[in-house]
Amino acid sequence: MTNDNQTILSIGSLFKLFHSLRTNWLIFSLIVILITGLTIIYLFSLPRDYTSTAILLPESSGSALPGNLGSISNLVGIKSNSEEDAISPELYPKVISTSVFKAEMMKQKIRVGNRVITISDYFANFQKGPWWSKKKKYIQVDLSHLNPSKFNKREEKIAQAISGSISCIVDQKTDMITISCECQDPTVAQQIANIVMQRLKAYIVDYRTSKARNDVKYYQGLYSQSKSQYEKARRLYGAYSDTNEDLVLQSYRSKTEDLENDMQLKYNIYTQMMTQLEQAKAKLQEKTPVFTTIQPATIPLKPSAPKRMFGTVIAFIISVFFAICVILLKESIVEYKRESTSNSASANEKQ
Repeated sequence: MTNDNQTILSIGSLFKLFHSLRTNWLIFSLIVILITGLTIIYLFSLPRDYTSTAILLPESSGSALPGNLGSISNLVGIKSNSEEDAISPELYPKVISTSVFKAEMMKQKIRVGNRVITISDYFANFQKGPWWSKKKKYIQVDLSHLNPSKFNKREEKIAQAISGSISCIVDQKTDMITISCECQDPTVAQQIANIVMQRLKAYIVDYRTSKARNDVKYYQGLYSQSKSQYEKARRLYGAYSDTNEDLVLQSYRSKTEDLENDMQLKYNIYTQMMTQLEQAKAKLQEKTPVFTTIQPATIPLKPSAPKRMFGTVIAFIISVFFAICVILLKESIVEYKRESTSNSASANEKQ
């Protein structure tokens, strides 16, 4: 019986709600039309944004676990790289958000129509706002005194706009890097996504090969020095031997042997430095990471934001719910006043 009573009460409440909505249809319609209409006007006043996406896959550095254990660790998502790397793929989004990276992005050139401008100039002067926003006066951005450690107000605003337009997501299991750029111009979005991809690759390569490049530079200096010393010793030995070719004195023969031994010593050092230099170059090549472009940045055809249809549907649902709440509140207030009036009349009759 209890369940039947609850069902009867639910049906009764539903019919009561329908009756209230029918009685107050004008209020209901006005609220729904007002909220939904204002939302549509707002959404259609916002400029459209386009998103271009690029996907990269860095080379795998392998697993330190032997045999099948390494494969199992990769399957369950355990990272066990044999080489220590201070910048793992999980930190790439942090790299993009640094002030140094944003300062480099501000200086990069892009093409907008027939003009070639900097990215900072685009975000400062070419981004449109809604119709109620104040029109901005074109002022070219001066980057001659750009300091990543201390942006001025305008530079900080541009840096925030650039940071808000680009995103970097790294898949924890596969290390796949997804770079996206959202701009009002689809061609600009594609250009900036490509620039971010190239700058990130350059930053990672520069970091991972910094020690190897220093080693190459060091051995290059030793190689050049040893080559110069060997050539000098060879010329000195050749000149002395040619000048004293017919002499048989022991002192001249000893001098010749000393020069020959010195030349041979310089040659051994020269060949050793040449070997070290070649090994350093091979190490540099080994340390240089390789990236596979799974998907290059393309020019988007459809806008990604704002979601006008989705926003309109959500606004309609919220307006219906809000209208129902307003009508129920109104009915409750009317019923409360009616009961208060009835109770007052009953109390007067008793008196």
